[in-house]
Parts: sequence; structure tokens; C-alpha cells
Amino acid sequence: MVLNDVAQSTGFLDKLYDANKDLAYAEDGNIYAFPFSGQEYVLWYYNKALFAENNLEIPETYDDLLNCIEVFKSKGITPLALFGQEGWNTAAAYDVIATRYAEGGIKALDEGKASITDEGYVNAAKKMEELVAAGLYQEDATTTNYDQASEKFLSGQAAMFINGQWYIEDATKTLGEDVDWMFYPAQDAAAYEAGKAVFSGGGSSSGFAVNPDSANAELAAEVAEFITEKYCEAKVMYRHNPLVAIDTGKEPDSEYPAMMKKLSDTLPSITATTKFTWGLTNSTFNDAIQSESQGLVSGQFSADEFIQDIEDTME
Repeated sequence: MVLNDVAQSTGFLDKLYDANKDLAYAEDGNIYAFPFSGQEYVLWYYNKALFAENNLEIPETYDDLLNCIEVFKSKGITPLALFGQEGWNTAAAYDVIATRYAEGGIKALDEGKASITDEGYVNAAKKMEELVAAGLYQEDATTTNYDQASEKFLSGQAAMFINGQWYIEDATKTLGEDVDWMFYPAQDAAAYEAGKAVFSGGGSSSGFAVNPDSANAELAAEVAEFITEKYCEAKVMYRHNPLVAIDTGKEPDSEYPAMMKKLSDTLPSITATTKFTWGLTNSTFNDAIQSESQGLVSGQFSADEFIQDIEDTME
């Protein structure tokens, strides 16, 4: 059943976060299910203690980041531990850079709304090549698994880490107040501020739908919207998870971890997300972005080769 009118009359649209609108609307512009889950996000974690011990500020620009890389490497600390054995993690590492130049990130490439040869994506590949050469990631990044990379970060052997927001609990449990997440660095201060509204990551279009042929379809649609709101409220209040589709106006029954509170406070300002690789719909592009980003992270591929290989694969 098309639920546009019910979404309007019940106030659902007024509560729907801007960043989640692409989860509610189908390609034809209609709502066929009330989404309850929100977007998920790629977070750039950092060890606050290591930054403080080395008199480093949170990097906002790539020049700042290059300075951090130099300082950490001089102390024998891995700047950013990547579990590049998993292609999604290297794709995410490229995506967080790509979104600083092209808001659509890998999502726009997956949907055919952008090309890997567009200026923003080329600039992102060249920047990643520069950061790899400077030593942002460990030398064996593409043979490092999750457990190994996480251990480097949690033990203080690495200053930064890229993972989903689901890592907040593990990171907080081990590092306590010494861990936080940062907004992604960008090419300059203006791009850094503008980019705070755009995150790598994404969600899936799932929710409560209604059979249009049912005897009481209109009433069922109102009930579906009601259940969706209550589901979201319960997730926030009792599961301490603010990543829901709508602004519930509710508070959890105990405090969020500091990083989750920070993310919760940021949600209303997020205007766009991209996708995790498991949310990509073009399998050819999915395979290409994972394998080619691994090559770029390894230092074995240049940015030009990365671009050319993906272009050839898509053609």
C-alpha cells in the first residue's frame, strides 16, 4: 500500500530524520513501508591519550593528518590500524575520503549517478595514495584481520581506527575516556565543516508495510505507523540505541556511552550517508571497489591504476 498520506497525517514525516529519507522513499517517490531502523555509520576512532601525550590536536585537514602521521611514526606508533584483509574496510577508508570531495561517495558510484573518473573521485584516490605513501596505515594492512587491527588500537599501538558505530561498546570497555571519534579530515577548513553533515555508512530499507487489499487497509496503515514509532521509542529508551528512523523525543533509561551520546546529538544535523559494501546493489562495482581499494591501500596500485581498473571493470 502507498503510505504517503498516512505518513503525512500521522506526523511521521515531521519526525523522520533527513538522513533517513532515502530509507523511506522508493525510487518512484512513494513510501511502501514505515522504516524503523536508522542509518549506521563509519566512525573514525582515535586514542585521546596518545594524541595528548604527543601534543597533537584532532586532525581537521589533510595537512593536519600528515603531521600526525609523521609524529606517530617517529614514536613507533601506527597512525591508523586498518583491517584491510576485509575489503569493506578498505572501501570504507576510501569512502570517508571520497565523501569529502563528492558527497555521494561510493553510493553514487553504485547507483550509476557518478563515475569513478569524476574529478572528486580522482582527487580522493590521489589523496589516499598520498596518505598511504606517508604511512597512515600499517605496511601489512591488507593481510591484517579485524582482531589484529583492533588489538593494535585497543592496546595503544595504533592511534586511530576505522570501523562502524557498533565498535563503540568494545572501544569504551577497554579504553574508557581515552577513546573518541572524530569527524573525517578534509582538504581544508571549509570542507571539514561542510563535511560534518555527510557520513560514510548507510542503512537498509525495511519496515512495516500494509496489504492494500486488506479489509481495513487505512486503519492498518495507521497501526503500522504507530507500531513503528513505539519500536523506535523502545530501542532508544531500553536498548540505548539512538540509530532509529525518527526523532522519538525520548531519552534512554540510563546514560549513553559518551561516544554514542555524541553520535546521538549529531544525528539531527546529518543530511546524507553513503553505503556499506553489503548495501551496494551493483555486484560488479561491489567486487571492484573492495579489491581495488585493497590494492590502493597496499601501495601496489597507484591512484591512476585504481581509477582505470574500476573504469575498465564497469565498462
